[in-house]
Amino acid sequence: KGLWCGEVIVHYLTESLTVLLQMLASGSADGTVKVWDMTTRSCSHTFDHHEDKVQCVLWHPTEAFMLATAAFDGQVCLVDCRSAAVTAVAAVG
Repeated sequence: KGLWCGEVIVHYLTESLTVLLQMLASGSADGTVKVWDMTTRSCSHTFDHHEDKVQCVLWHPTEAFMLATAAFDGQVCLVDCRSAAVTAVAAVG
């Protein structure tokens, strides 16, 4: 499920992932990806691994803390939000 908010694409979790129902991921035109803690309404992680606009962020369907990101820099990345580390990068196109 996703929601378009101006320059930011926001994806939120489905009810099946109860562990992270209070987490929200956003990708921005400035190239950053942010993970938000909705209980405190604050940003818990900011990632700047992309070099162009972030086009998509999507939570992994079974690994609750894994987040896929894609940007106009031609990279798809997998981020582990527990360690705040980019665990895999693939170039596309």
